Amino acid sequence: GEGTVRIPPLRVTFGGDVAESAPLTLTITRSATSRPPTGAPRGARAPGGAPSGAPEIFVKTTVDKPRVFWNEQLILRLRVYSRVEIVGDVEWKAPSASGFWTEGLGPARNGTARLNGVDYGVTEILTALFPTRTGSLTIGRAEIRCRVARLVQPPDPWSALAFPDVVPQEVSLQSDPITVTVESLPPGAPPEFEHERLHREVRQ
Repeated sequence: GEGTVRIPPLRVTFGGDVAESAPLTLTITRSATSRPPTGAPRGARAPGGAPSGAPEIFVKTTVDKPRVFWNEQLILRLRVYSRVEIVGDVEWKAPSASGFWTEGLGPARNGTARLNGVDYGVTEILTALFPTRTGSLTIGRAEIRCRVARLVQPPDPWSALAFPDVVPQEVSLQSDPITVTVESLPPGAPPEFEHERLHREVRQ
């Protein structure tokens, strides 16, 4: 069967911030029901133009530098990459950050990115981290839970009334932890480092 299926927009909530993507309309044709043959060669592309084996959705955390001084600002980027439609809200669990003062840097942002030749929709949340002690500190795993839209083909795809069903599937994902090395301030460090620490403690 042929026709169109409308998938609702992705809404992401993190604290009091909400970000929303545009809705997606899928056009279903007879040719779209074909599947790549079993044992397709390495690098073959699955439906949607993505290489076979490319992840449909994953979460990743990064920092702008792996080594900082005590009280020096570090930017943590929490990103969800998806090449499938996400239905409803995304539940976020921020990574543990023992040994850091944390401060959010605005609402979630939406964009796109190309990784290994694959286009992804990206939702990004930025957090500023300030180490409160020296040594090797670990930023824990970020976790998300969401539902992705799966198209279930009808038993008889050649029927005039055969439209695929959109079935939400639960997905749980985790990022990898990150280790940051924090060094003591060198002799003659600017006094602003200490002033900023005291200012943040007053705001607690």
